Amino acid sequence: MPRRTTAFHLDHLDRLPLESRRCTFWEFDPRARHVLGGDDAEALKRAWLSRTLTTWGTCGQVAIVDGELIGFTFYAPGDLVPGGTLPLSGPIDDGTVLLLGTWVDPRWRGGGVAKSLIQATAKDLIQRHAADALEVIATTGTTGGHGRCECLLPEAFASAVGFEMQRAHPTYPRLRMSLRRTLPWSEELAASWRRLVVAVRPPIVAPRPRRSETTEARSGWWLSR
Repeated sequence: MPRRTTAFHLDHLDRLPLESRRCTFWEFDPRARHVLGGDDAEALKRAWLSRTLTTWGTCGQVAIVDGELIGFTFYAPGDLVPGGTLPLSGPIDDGTVLLLGTWVDPRWRGGGVAKSLIQATAKDLIQRHAADALEVIATTGTTGGHGRCECLLPEAFASAVGFEMQRAHPTYPRLRMSLRRTLPWSEELAASWRRLVVAVRPPIVAPRPRRSETTEARSGWWLSR
């Protein structure tokens, strides 16, 4: 069965697991999250996604097999992530794009779906010149889990898909990934080759008319007088 990864849009939201649709861990600060619940949280998450898509652009990737959504990932710049102020992790740096969560259907885990979603995220950010690196605030415990709404990714999972330690912490370590290192070498080479071809391609010069064409043009000029 062919698998494809595509950019997230609002039509995909209803196809996400219920807990993911109602998770507002990153979208709102801790005080606001305490008063949210159920349908209110889902509506507010939809509003946040709509606003982010409009003001910043693509903020997620989804994996689909035969029309079924089997995985997703969300990401956004730090200034759009009020929930990024975790204790002792420090504020999100300006210009940093934060991975907000990744989820893969249990039936499809272990088949590279999560890695393909991270690669699609990196490719999108590179093409839009949105960032040179992607960060994730992980957890050393089981908070968030790898099978629930993935508000906090386990450190082991983040390391397995290519993140490296940026700021160690006993509970909430921050990991970082250089985006270009997630793309296949052949794809990077092809992109570099295309840039080189454009840079050295000679300018297009209109061909000079042949002698016979010049003579005919002159003859026509005399006949028209």
